Order: sequence, then structure tokens, then C-alpha cells
Amino acid sequence: MAIPLNKNTNPLDTNKRKFVGIKIPFEKSNGNEGYFESTQTTIDAVKENIRNLLYTKKGERLFQPVLGIGLENYLFETMTQELEMLMKDDIEQAFETWLPFVTITKLLITQAGNEQLTTSLENNKINISIDFYINQNPTMLDSVQITLG
Repeated sequence: MAIPLNKNTNPLDTNKRKFVGIKIPFEKSNGNEGYFESTQTTIDAVKENIRNLLYTKKGERLFQPVLGIGLENYLFETMTQELEMLMKDDIEQAFETWLPFVTITKLLITQAGNEQLTTSLENNKINISIDFYINQNPTMLDSVQITLG
């Protein structure tokens, strides 16, 4: 069995002519990766998968009605510890189901904006930060941040 030279790379990532996933949002490619822009590394493809899972509403995907999380349902709720725990549970369950090859090391959910300005539309945004690693390579940590709303 061949041992990769760098512990932090997937063997698939060493070939510059191979592409692992598709970047979201869809954009036309300027290169040789095909019609749509693609990701060249496994970690970038996993980051795109995480973003897609977080942004997908349950029932939105045809023939996959349970794919997604439905975090948009929490946007206009008052941010409490209980609500934060519900959101974390939803995210962790979705990861166990749809991304079982990814382990979350840190999950942080905060309300965007200034809490003093209760009429501000910024208070109806949620920031989610996820630190994770791919189970094949636990030494390679990465993170994804998104804002809903």
C-alpha cells in the first residue's frame, strides 16, 4: 500500500487534472474541468457539501424529502439557549445522516446584528460556524461559516 507523502492531503487531491465536486453557486467554467466550476480538493468539496446541507430546506429536494435541515424556520424566533440547542441537534442529526464521514469538533450558533437594535433586520440573521474534520484524516481541521437570513 502506498503511503502519501503529505499526511494532510487525500491521494485524489494530488492529480491536478481530477476534480472532486462542483462549486456552488453554479458558474460556467473557464478551465478544463467541464461545464461548471469544480473543486479540486476533497476538503473543498466537503465544505461545499456542508454549505449545501445547511442551506437546504426539508422537502426542497425532489425524491429526497428528508434531505436538509430547515434552519430558516428558526430565523424569526427569539434566540434562547433552548433554540440554540434545537438547532445544534438538527445540524448534528443531519450530519449523521447525510455526511457521516465528517466529524464536527465545534459548532457555534449566534444571532447576527446588534441586540440593542430590536427593530433591525440584522437581528433576523443567524451565523453558524462549524469546525470539522474528515474521518479519513482527523489531523486536517477546517471550518465553514454561513449566515442565514
